[in-house]
Amino acid sequence: LIDGNGKLADYRLNHSLVSLTLEEFATIPQSIGVASGASKVVPILSAMRGSHLDTLVTDETTGLKILELAEGNAA
Repeated sequence: LIDGNGKLADYRLNHSLVSLTLEEFATIPQSIGVASGASKVVPILSAMRGSHLDTLVTDETTGLKILELAEGNAA
């Protein structure tokens, strides 16, 4: 689990997960994120801030909300 800046969060569950480390994930040549919806805006932006995605597939509404939040204009 990552924080708002895309860095590994100091979260107890991270020690129990079976997954790639962020370093291992970074070695994948093409990473594609697919997500949409209001509840995904903050996690998507966190992944983008951490440079964990090369491509994002989402809908227009979610994309606009991500841009608003990134620019500090979120309502």
